[in-house]
Amino acid sequence: MRRKGTALPIRMRGEAAPLQKKPAGGVWGEGGTGARQLLPAALDTYWQVRRELADDLQPVGLTTSRYLVLVHLAAARRELGMLQLARAGRHDPATMTALMDGLVRRGWVARRRSATDRRRVVVRLTPRGRRLHQLATRRLIVRWRRALRTFSGGEQLQLLSLLLRLLEGLQETGGPG
Repeated sequence: MRRKGTALPIRMRGEAAPLQKKPAGGVWGEGGTGARQLLPAALDTYWQVRRELADDLQPVGLTTSRYLVLVHLAAARRELGMLQLARAGRHDPATMTALMDGLVRRGWVARRRSATDRRRVVVRLTPRGRRLHQLATRRLIVRWRRALRTFSGGEQLQLLSLLLRLLEGLQETGGPG
């Protein structure tokens, strides 16, 4: 808890957080030290990635949420159910319906009732949506290549491995506590 009258440390954009010394015993995280240092960096990275995605996707008429739908459909290479897409994009079904309405209106996806289960709605990429997905992905890859230019191939693979482990750990926690 912060004492009354003490200021919270604020970092200016581009200013690195001061690194703490490795704790006695040489193990990070047991007292929360690693988490205390990683959280600000993770938040800064999250917001920067969101801003960069928005900047790259906006000129082609996409939002991050719309792009993610196209990504899931392109990766599946088949029709997907609305509920499946909602879960993959971490949206509630009502939000996914509104999102899908915009994608259908623009001709990027086609939506129809399932032939085997009339209660189920399935969605697929249209050729126009597939081309848009490819264009947007190329734009994003250019930015990521620039951002990763100082990393060796091995460092890039290590970063990927660590990010996937972090994501897995976050998914396992299921929330605060």
